[in-house]
Amino acid sequence: MKSLAVIVSGGSTNNLIQVLTLLMAAVHADVKARVFFRDESLFRLTPANINTQEFSGAYAHAAASVRTRLAK
Repeated sequence: MKSLAVIVSGGSTNNLIQVLTLLMAAVHADVKARVFFRDESLFRLTPANINTQEFSGAYAHAAASVRTRLAK
Protein backbone atom coordinates (compact mmCIF):
# COMPACT_ATOMS: atom_id res chain seq x y z
CA MET A 1 0.00 0.00 0.00
CA LYS A 2 1.24 3.48 -0.87
CA SER A 3 1.31 6.07 1.86
CA LEU A 4 1.78 9.80 2.23
CA ALA A 5 2.71 11.85 5.28
CA VAL A 6 2.08 15.59 5.29
CA ILE A 7 3.14 18.17 7.86
CA VAL A 8 1.09 21.35 7.62
CA SER A 9 2.51 24.46 9.24
CA GLY A 10 1.16 27.38 7.19
CA GLY A 11 -2.17 28.78 8.27
CA SER A 12 -3.32 30.84 5.32
CA THR A 13 -6.57 29.87 3.64
CA ASN A 14 -4.87 29.13 0.33
CA ASN A 15 -2.30 26.94 2.09
CA LEU A 16 -5.01 24.85 3.74
CA ILE A 17 -6.95 24.57 0.46
CA GLN A 18 -3.81 23.32 -1.32
CA VAL A 19 -3.16 20.72 1.39
CA LEU A 20 -6.76 19.51 1.31
CA THR A 21 -6.65 19.26 -2.49
CA LEU A 22 -3.50 17.14 -2.27
CA LEU A 23 -5.09 14.90 0.35
CA MET A 24 -8.28 14.43 -1.67
CA ALA A 25 -6.20 13.39 -4.69
CA ALA A 26 -4.18 10.98 -2.57
CA VAL A 27 -7.24 9.35 -1.04
CA HIS A 28 -8.88 9.09 -4.47
CA ALA A 29 -5.77 7.23 -5.65
CA ASP A 30 -6.05 4.80 -2.70
CA VAL A 31 -3.03 6.29 -0.95
CA LYS A 32 -3.03 6.09 2.83
CA ALA A 33 -2.55 9.65 4.13
CA ARG A 34 -1.43 10.92 7.51
CA VAL A 35 -1.57 14.60 8.34
CA PHE A 36 0.10 16.49 11.15
CA PHE A 37 -1.07 20.07 11.73
CA ARG A 38 1.32 22.35 13.61
CA ASP A 39 2.14 26.02 14.17
CA GLU A 40 -0.25 28.45 12.42
CA SER A 41 -2.31 25.72 10.76
CA LEU A 42 -3.24 24.22 14.12
CA PHE A 43 -4.58 27.53 15.39
CA ARG A 44 -6.61 28.00 12.20
CA LEU A 45 -8.53 24.78 12.94
CA THR A 46 -9.99 26.07 16.20
CA PRO A 47 -13.74 26.87 16.29
CA ALA A 48 -13.00 30.59 16.66
CA ASN A 49 -10.80 30.72 13.52
CA ILE A 50 -12.08 28.00 11.22
CA ASN A 51 -14.27 30.33 9.13
CA THR A 52 -11.70 33.13 8.87
CA GLN A 53 -10.34 33.59 5.36
CA GLU A 54 -6.76 34.88 5.29
CA PHE A 55 -4.87 34.71 2.01
CA SER A 56 -1.11 34.91 1.65
CA GLY A 57 0.49 37.67 -0.40
CA ALA A 58 0.71 35.35 -3.39
CA TYR A 59 -3.10 34.98 -3.48
CA ALA A 60 -4.15 38.43 -2.23
CA HIS A 61 -4.95 39.56 -5.78
CA ALA A 62 -7.30 36.58 -6.29
CA ALA A 63 -8.96 36.61 -2.86
CA ALA A 64 -12.36 37.80 -4.16
CA SER A 65 -12.40 35.12 -6.86
CA VAL A 66 -11.50 32.38 -4.38
CA ARG A 67 -14.16 33.54 -1.93
CA THR A 68 -16.75 33.36 -4.72
CA ARG A 69 -15.73 29.81 -5.63
CA LEU A 70 -15.75 28.71 -1.98
CA ALA A 71 -19.27 30.09 -1.52
CA LYS A 72 -20.68 27.70 -4.13
